[in-house]
Amino acid sequence: MIEGKEAIAALIYKELEDIQAVGSADARSVSRLYQAVNYFFSRITVNEKIYFTTLFARMVYAGINYKIPSRELSLLHHFRKMAYQSIYKDEVKKPFSDDQLIQLGIYSLSNVVSFICQANSPFAFMTWEEKLWDVLFVEPNFEKLLSSCRVLITHSDSNESVLTGVSEEYPHHAVYIKYHVAGINDTQTDIIKSYLKLQPLPISLQLIDIEVEAGGGWVPHQLSLIHI
Repeated sequence: MIEGKEAIAALIYKELEDIQAVGSADARSVSRLYQAVNYFFSRITVNEKIYFTTLFARMVYAGINYKIPSRELSLLHHFRKMAYQSIYKDEVKKPFSDDQLIQLGIYSLSNVVSFICQANSPFAFMTWEEKLWDVLFVEPNFEKLLSSCRVLITHSDSNESVLTGVSEEYPHHAVYIKYHVAGINDTQTDIIKSYLKLQPLPISLQLIDIEVEAGGGWVPHQLSLIHI
């Protein structure tokens, strides 16, 4: 149960209204939106007995715990990634203008806040604006190779040597990671299994050179443990 969720929602909505009023005319708007996302997910996970080190991990955990609709959470993940790049990296190729990025953040965060806090959003968006974001909500393209991807592991099946998690590549889909494939990653199997016995889920992994099978299974050539 979230304590003071009405107050949390009111605070977030007020900040979003202020950001929307100035838009990209204020160079700090994207940063303020990013901090609003960080604040909201910190508040709703504050009582969890898990040490989160990234916003990504908090969002994935909250998405599972509160059953946030996949489209809304996916769009907010995309805002998080683009906003972080816009704030902390000099040259970024963005699919949207600053104003569109701000609107995406307001739209997705207000929808998630409304869902979790059960507080009606004061924002209204035109249908064409909502469809603008559909380009981000893509289905997985199987039978391809991913160079690397961060995944938050939420379930483990040690008998089948398969991990279930959520990736940054497709944050609205569960991914199934095979970590005992002969000649590819079986040398790391014992390391992963030992770590799983010591560390409670969720855990975060960096997958490298991932073969994505036609059926949706992921076969990484290398798995690295990272802090969540």
